[in-house]
Amino acid sequence: MILLDNILRYCLDDIFKGFFDYDALNAYSMKMTRDAEYDLVHEMESSLMELMSSSLKQRLTAEPVRFVYQRDMPAALVDVLREN
Repeated sequence: MILLDNILRYCLDDIFKGFFDYDALNAYSMKMTRDAEYDLVHEMESSLMELMSSSLKQRLTAEPVRFVYQRDMPAALVDVLREN
């Protein structure tokens, strides 16, 4: 089994060649989960699609509740991602 992260990491030079001038190219994996409220009881008249759409929009601005990152990610990059 090959993860998409690994495929992208393997092809980084092919993906970014010609767009950026770089001497070194590094990639790190991270996942962030944001909080969103699902109010299924009070909104029974709304369709499931509308409820999911609304919840996904909330996640764009919701507070992060989980941040998982690759162990060898530089501390400065971790700090930037945590702040934003």
